[in-house]
Amino acid sequence: MLVDGAGYTLYVHMPDRRRSSRCFGICAKQWPPLVLSARQRRAIAGPGVRSSLVGTVRRPDGDRQVTYNGWPLYLTAHTTPGQADGQGSTMGIWYTISVTGAVDHGILARKGT
Repeated sequence: MLVDGAGYTLYVHMPDRRRSSRCFGICAKQWPPLVLSARQRRAIAGPGVRSSLVGTVRRPDGDRQVTYNGWPLYLTAHTTPGQADGQGSTMGIWYTISVTGAVDHGILARKGT
């Protein structure tokens, strides 16, 4: 599964569409979007990650959210590196994504389990 530079699992949000984020407000507080810092011009692919699949999408607040194979990426506010944890019951379904860019529907992330 795909992780950020610190080893935290990255997730996709099923109400999202490719190149379009739908997680804002309380959703984005519990599931922080992976965004570029003001100094970053682009996201950098780590070892084993396909740089051709890394991109960004502009959020309404102006931040550039990192995407992989077009899917906006998120972290969860309650986790540690290497742990897959998630799913808010009223905020849609959250899945991990593989380095191939495929959403892993076999690993449903459930918050609180």
